[in-house]
Amino acid sequence: LIAAAVNAEFNSTATNGEDALLIINDTSGTSASMWHWVQAGGGEISAGELTLIGLINANDTVTTSSFDFGP
Repeated sequence: LIAAAVNAEFNSTATNGEDALLIINDTSGTSASMWHWVQAGGGEISAGELTLIGLINANDTVTTSSFDFGP
């Protein structure tokens, strides 16, 4: 379901071996899931290319400022 939802919303293609971190908010914005995507077969995201890293529960909306993407 995650792969299908991301593919429906975004043009998410990459070269084999490239990866990305995906943060998916729930409808209320106070919970999210974090996924690691490694492109393995070309084209759009497939379920087999996703690994669940963790679930986030927050007291406020989860946004990009909720994370420190430092070096």
